[in-house]
Amino acid sequence: MRIIFCGLSLALLAACGDATTSNAANDSIANMTAAEPAANSAAPSYSDADLRRADEISECVQDVALELPTGTDVYGFCGCAVDNMTGGRGERQAMEACATRMGISTNGM
Repeated sequence: MRIIFCGLSLALLAACGDATTSNAANDSIANMTAAEPAANSAAPSYSDADLRRADEISECVQDVALELPTGTDVYGFCGCAVDNMTGGRGERQAMEACATRMGISTNGM
């Protein structure tokens, strides 16, 4: 999966110019790790599918965060791609569909 992400990353970089990691991606990470259950409530339980999806999104974020245009919702993009792959699309097709949906140019791919 990383090979295709890298290929798409390079294509997105070429299509979008020099991109840097957005603060939104960093803020999302902070929000995910800062959230703790209240003292009187039970910790939420996660299914194996939820944990697998979170791992796949995390891997995607690591692979493409620096390649997407500034201001792109990296977690939204990767969530979309992971969900599309779970829905039966191939990796490249899933990522291209998400890029189109989010208005990210894929010219030159």
